Amino acid sequence: MKKIIFIVLSVLFCSAFIFSQNNFERESVLTEQSVQEFIKDYKYLFADLKNENAGKLIYTEKAESVRETFDRVLKVKPSKKIKRIFEKYGFDGDKGMYQILVLQYGIVACTIEETLNEIANENRTEKQKENDRQTAAWLSEIKAQINSSDYKLIQKYFKELYEVFNRIEEKI
Repeated sequence: MKKIIFIVLSVLFCSAFIFSQNNFERESVLTEQSVQEFIKDYKYLFADLKNENAGKLIYTEKAESVRETFDRVLKVKPSKKIKRIFEKYGFDGDKGMYQILVLQYGIVACTIEETLNEIANENRTEKQKENDRQTAAWLSEIKAQINSSDYKLIQKYFKELYEVFNRIEEKI
């Protein structure tokens, strides 16, 4: 009897764990106001961050998955000066780097999604179809790391954000 109860509890625990992993959603970090301020003031934000050499906080030579990148950048602890810079431009002082990462990957995801939708009804070779499947898998990996509310906000401001990220000429 104890074995049966143990097995049932183990199965329930494993099922709950798997279910919670599949329904994992990151915390929303963007607001309409922060996105609008970013679009308006991105040049100044990046200039100020570059002056403080803030890029050293996030760049790595190590290959990592999308999830690992999000996890690593979320753990970044910026200096007080960098926190003030983020706050000056409408971002969260502690999560500003992460918010920019969400915007960057969100734009990539929207662009991939748009492209995949455009080619969905085209007659594609098997090699192209395989590439499309790999791209769709990468898209899913990216979108799984972005809160759905944040993604909707990025979609809403896609045109403006796309232009912003295409104008950025150098790293922070």
